[in-house]
Amino acid sequence: ADDGSGGDISIPGFLLYKDDATPLVQAIVDKHQSILMKIRWHKPQSDSVHFGLWMDILDDYSKKLFQDIGPIVNALGDRGTFFPHYMLHNGTRTNCGGAGGSGSGNNQSAPQLCENMCTNNGRYCYPTHRRNGTAVVMEILRRACIWKHHGPTKGDIGAKWWQYVLYFGEKCGDTFTNENCMHEALKHAEIPKNEVENCIIDSGDPTGDDPNTLLDAALRSQIEYGIVTAPRLWASHRALDDPTADALLAAICDMSAPGSEFSVCKQCLKNKDPVACVAKKYGTAKVHSKTFHILLWSGLLVSVGFFTYAYKRYQEGDGAGLSGLNPMAYAMLRDQDGGGSFEPATTQL
Repeated sequence: ADDGSGGDISIPGFLLYKDDATPLVQAIVDKHQSILMKIRWHKPQSDSVHFGLWMDILDDYSKKLFQDIGPIVNALGDRGTFFPHYMLHNGTRTNCGGAGGSGSGNNQSAPQLCENMCTNNGRYCYPTHRRNGTAVVMEILRRACIWKHHGPTKGDIGAKWWQYVLYFGEKCGDTFTNENCMHEALKHAEIPKNEVENCIIDSGDPTGDDPNTLLDAALRSQIEYGIVTAPRLWASHRALDDPTADALLAAICDMSAPGSEFSVCKQCLKNKDPVACVAKKYGTAKVHSKTFHILLWSGLLVSVGFFTYAYKRYQEGDGAGLSGLNPMAYAMLRDQDGGGSFEPATTQL
């Protein structure tokens, strides 16, 4: 697989099993025959698609691509499964050992190179001199915990995770040391703070000298998929050469099985600006939430019932002498006169 560094390789080559290749070799070498062969690659086709994004949490293009992908995730619903990945550095490769992950070991330059960049005694790092790298790794771990507890399930694309990340990006920006803002993001997404904190400790205390299972998994995924640069898109076991939302949408639509094409493909793929079309029709991923829909419909039903009740009470009073009074205020006054629980309304329209 191309890890992002194979753009200058253009040698056409492929492998054959020996049993398949032997007759060809005999025809060419022994019989001096010319052979005409046809090579075909069958595209994977399915009723659903799995896709992911490897991103650099501080990279502006990664953040923009993440926002563009949100409506696509929303549009696919249960037929698509999205996996987020954040780039990390394996601190053991640069000898970032020592208390607090600031490094000592055999490399005497490690303390300066790794200072304030790592967790778990130098195992997981985010190299940066613009921000506190340790805080960045902690935020990556926090998002991994939220994904673990609130990732995709049937009928839910993992909306709480999306709500947290989008809110954090909008309100907190790149200030990963602002715990108050982080807590507000958790509150906004209705994610229990203690649930995340327990997950962080249970997966491997970042302040200790033990591995962290979630961060280990992040490093393994980079190796397994050959990811060396970010952002990087992947769809149905295939890395995309073009890290754009347009390319992702085209790849997803290309993978849909005949007769079961994704609705978003029919609606937007041939549009002049497919990504803008998807965003207009499906909005952002944060609104595609089973909880949100339940709350929305509950609110609408309560509102309709209340207004129906108010209008009925208004009609019962024949509206006499109440031409300047809001029907809702009139209903409240009637309830108060009749011993109801409503307080008199003071606002008139």
